[in-house]
Amino acid sequence: MDVDALSSKQTNDAKEIFQKFDKDNDGKLTIEEAQNAFESLGVNIENLQQFDLRKTGTLEYGPFLRAVAQGYRTTKMSSKHLALAFKAWDTQKTGYITPQQLRHLMEQGGYPAGISKADMEELIEFADADHDGKLSFKESVPPLLHLDCQCLVVTG
Repeated sequence: MDVDALSSKQTNDAKEIFQKFDKDNDGKLTIEEAQNAFESLGVNIENLQQFDLRKTGTLEYGPFLRAVAQGYRTTKMSSKHLALAFKAWDTQKTGYITPQQLRHLMEQGGYPAGISKADMEELIEFADADHDGKLSFKESVPPLLHLDCQCLVVTG
């Protein structure tokens, strides 16, 4: 995924996180700050130094955004990512989310790049293993971990 493939929400989230971690407002993040920023975005970047083209030990926003795009492309779903997503989405703290809540969240934030509304409907049906109309963490995570997609990255 290159920078142009990021959704506007992903780009805005990356910008917000960059600014949050740029504590001295110099337009750069140290490698350590960048690693913390990527962690808060839920993406894993291997060999972060490859984006430090000037070899200064810092990342400006452009290289940071390119790293974010790569991270979204290569970060695999894990139970940790899904737990963060579920916690963020379970706004009523009921232990489950409804398909309606998930649809609303996706419509508000925009469907992730490459995921259509039909794909989301199929994902909901797949994740509701007992077909009770509720998506609990326990029933939904095991089947989602076997999917080959990076559609549930949360920036929370």
